[in-house]
Amino acid sequence: DIILTKKGERLPEFIIEVETLESVNINEAKNQWKKYSTEINASFYILVPSKSKYTAIKLCKQIGISARFGTYEVDVFGNVSNINYE
Repeated sequence: DIILTKKGERLPEFIIEVETLESVNINEAKNQWKKYSTEINASFYILVPSKSKYTAIKLCKQIGISARFGTYEVDVFGNVSNINYE
C-alpha cells in the first residue's frame, strides 16, 4: 500500500490501497477500504487487477465507499505492467 504526502509534510495527500485477485472481497472492503475512505482526509484509490475492477466498484457501491480506481496487469512470471488510474 502507498501513502503519498507533500514534501516535508506528514498529512497524506493520497492513499493507494493495492489489492490482489484474492483480496478484492467484502471483508477487505468493510475492514480496510471503508475506514480509509471515511477516516483519513486524502484522495483514496483502490488499485486492483484489471479483472477485478468491476467487482471492486460493486463492493464500494454496496458498502457506500467513495474511492477512485486504478488497475494493473500481471503476467505469468508475476511482473506487473499496464498500471492505469482514473
